[in-house]
Amino acid sequence: MRNQILIPLSCLIITAGKRINELQDLLNDLINQSLSKEYFEIVLLNDGGGDAVYQVLKPLESLLKIQYLENKVPQRFLWNKPLSPVNRN
Repeated sequence: MRNQILIPLSCLIITAGKRINELQDLLNDLINQSLSKEYFEIVLLNDGGGDAVYQVLKPLESLLKIQYLENKVPQRFLWNKPLSPVNRN
């Protein structure tokens, strides 16, 4: 029998900020769903949630296929300057 490589059918991208309780609920729901965990992967972007996001994720790493990324850009970096009006002429 040949070795089979399972490729996820689905990728869930989650941005996590300060809503830690909702993140915990979502990850628990993903653990308990009927779709087998080898058929999906999660990309989790910590976008301003600090260490609290990783603390929620850490105990679940062995239960889910998760890629963890952290936004290193200062919070609201793009919005520190007022947007200039669009010149439509």
